[in-house]
Amino acid sequence: MNGLVIPYLYGYCHWKTHGRHPFGEREHGAAGIVRHYLDELELNDEACVLAVLSYLFLHGYRGHLPCPCGSGVKTRQCHRKALLDFGERHTKRTLRLEFEAALDFCLRNHIRLSEPLRKQVVRVLHQIKPAAGPAGRELAR
Repeated sequence: MNGLVIPYLYGYCHWKTHGRHPFGEREHGAAGIVRHYLDELELNDEACVLAVLSYLFLHGYRGHLPCPCGSGVKTRQCHRKALLDFGERHTKRTLRLEFEAALDFCLRNHIRLSEPLRKQVVRVLHQIKPAAGPAGRELAR
């Protein structure tokens, strides 16, 4: 009771009153995944999350390429440590699932994607053809 129920009820009441979780939890699903990347990489918009995930999916970590956050700085001088950590923790499958969740979040929330990012997302979708159906058609519009 003390270890599970009371912390749950406290957390729920805190969230209901203040609109945030008291223990650092995030939302579930796509919103939580996007929030995780925004917080961990200190990004300023959801489209940057999609750029980072598509970059990692297509290239892995490449320190000599421009950082996918959009800063214009080489990756090794910008988000080197975080992207290396993400690259080590992810398999192709988990990276694909998080990419799909971020794409779904961006499409559902009508996040505007730049033309280069749209092209990069389409390249990822071509590599993961089974999941590319509706999302690929949505991006083509």
